[in-house]
Amino acid sequence: MDFSPGRGGGEDGRRFVVAVNFAGNQSQCHVRLPFPELADKHCGLRDLLTADRFEWNGGDLLVKGLYLDEPAWRPRVFSLDNIGLVQCN
Repeated sequence: MDFSPGRGGGEDGRRFVVAVNFAGNQSQCHVRLPFPELADKHCGLRDLLTADRFEWNGGDLLVKGLYLDEPAWRPRVFSLDNIGLVQCN
C-alpha cells in the first residue's frame, strides 16, 4: 500500500490523504498524518471517491496513524476539509 498525505495548493490549507493498495490482495497499514494542528481535536475524514465518512481523534492520527485495511487495488482520497475541526473536551 502506498500513501501520500499533504495540503492543497490554495490558501485555504485543505488537507488530503491519498492511499492506494497496489497489491493483488487485502493490505493494512497505519498512516501517521503530518498535521500537528490536529492534536487535541476531533476530526472527520471524507473519502472523495465514495460516500464513506470516518471520525478520528486528531492525537491518534498523529501518534498511531490512520488505520487502513483495504481490498486489492483500492484507491482512497480522504479530505479533512469542509468537516469542521472542533476542540475535544
